[in-house]
Formats: sequence, C-alpha cells, structure tokens
Amino acid sequence: MGIWEGTLVNIKQLNPEASPQAAFGARLRSMREERGWIQDQVADMVGCSGRHVSAIETGRKPATLPFARKADRLFDLIGS
Repeated sequence: MGIWEGTLVNIKQLNPEASPQAAFGARLRSMREERGWIQDQVADMVGCSGRHVSAIETGRKPATLPFARKADRLFDLIGS
C-alpha cells in the first residue's frame, strides 16, 4: 500500500457554474484526478503548496496568472 492509499480526505463538492474561479478549480481537480495525482504532487510540479492547490480547486482562492500558466504547461494545455 502506498503512502497516500487509505488516507481519508474531505472532498468539497464544487459547482463549476458558480463562477469562473469555481470552473477553473473544478477543471484543475478533474485533470489532476485523471492523472492519479494528489494535490501535493501538483504543488511540487508548479512550485507552490498543496494547501494552495486545494484553495484554488475549492474556489477559496483565485488562480494567479503565473499559476495558471504553470498548470497549462503541466497539463499540456498550451495553445488550447
């Protein structure tokens, strides 16, 4: 069993139609989960904390332009 397997987490349900910020967060979470990554892995790859990724995914914080650009590169969304 891996380090994160069996870890209980509180997953906040999102309404992506609530705002552009919520839509961005929901899409970020969806792409992360499609790859089987945890928030801390994404955080390491874009240079922030797992708490920051969580705050963006749940709409508590807006994504900054630098974060969005790093996420675009991470998820191969450049030019899409």
